[in-house]
Amino acid sequence: MDTLTKTGGYKYRIYPNYEQKVALSQLFGCVRYVYNWGLSRRVEHYRETGESINSYDLSKELTQHKKAPDKTWLNDVLRMPLRVSLFNLDKAYKNFFQKRAKKPRFKKKVNSQSATITYQYFAIKDKKLSINKIPGLLKLRWSRYWSVDADVKSVTVSKDVSERYFVSFLVSEPVAPLRPIDNKIGIDMGLTHFLTTSEGEKVDNPKYFIKQLKKYRRLCRAFSRKKNGSRNKEKMRIKKARLSAKITDCRRDFQHKLSSRLIRENQAIGLESLSVENMLKNRHLSKHIADASWSMFLAMLSYKGDWYGRDIATPEEEFFPSSKMCSTCGFVLDALSLSVREWTCPACNTCHDRDVNAAINIRNHTVGETGI
Repeated sequence: MDTLTKTGGYKYRIYPNYEQKVALSQLFGCVRYVYNWGLSRRVEHYRETGESINSYDLSKELTQHKKAPDKTWLNDVLRMPLRVSLFNLDKAYKNFFQKRAKKPRFKKKVNSQSATITYQYFAIKDKKLSINKIPGLLKLRWSRYWSVDADVKSVTVSKDVSERYFVSFLVSEPVAPLRPIDNKIGIDMGLTHFLTTSEGEKVDNPKYFIKQLKKYRRLCRAFSRKKNGSRNKEKMRIKKARLSAKITDCRRDFQHKLSSRLIRENQAIGLESLSVENMLKNRHLSKHIADASWSMFLAMLSYKGDWYGRDIATPEEEFFPSSKMCSTCGFVLDALSLSVREWTCPACNTCHDRDVNAAINIRNHTVGETGI
């Protein structure tokens, strides 16, 4: 089997001391300032000339900008993270023009902060991280390791809204595809069950946010009652952020474990084509759809399939009738309400479980005999 190369992140929790927190705060502040300055300059330049300005031109301007008497503090931190923030601004505009994201906005101190450092400016010593212009060694909680042949390209230091610190290493390493197997399945996504496979397996939806909704609303009400600018409001903001972070971490852990298991156990996986953005417009189900986070799970299956030599396919038709089609004879119903969970085919009298039938149709249409 040919060895592939995958590029991904290894993320770890770090525990900086007070002196290191001060240095990181200064670094985050400079990165945030340069990003906002670059965004302001792009808007100003477009209004004056009608043309855009890229990160390379902004980087040249930044060199002169740092020489101003009131901007000398920008020289107290590494210059590379400042330049990377301008490259990130370019990416933000590119995503906006390609309609993959909203228009870039100014960064705020209360939101998550990050700074990317290239390989020349950091080193790993005694399982601790050393970064130029950050005093001492940063303690990491190592949960996994990359391979010996891996190439570590950069590290991103970040602080989330709940005041937790992380480092993420961008690593390029060889990975051997999994041994080929014969099993092929189709997957139907849902809300009562997170997914149903063509083999009849149903995975319950954990509903992490829905289960914590009552507590989250209580914290939101308490947060809104606190006086603006007070220490109590800041404490409540962190409490609310920690609950949100816990929900996100639990959801990501569940989806990583489930997607990895499906990739290991199946050679080919057929997925339904979902327009999650349009589905979120349903005000009765939007909260539950957002909590399920189908897009993130499907993205995990996609890149893990590329890494390990598995086939991931979706129907070419935008509105493939997977639920309304009989998987036995191919008869298609005119309509099928969401409340109907079982139905009998009028052509062949086969009784179908709605979700299992949809998963079988997806498998047959994408990775079955008529698929790949």
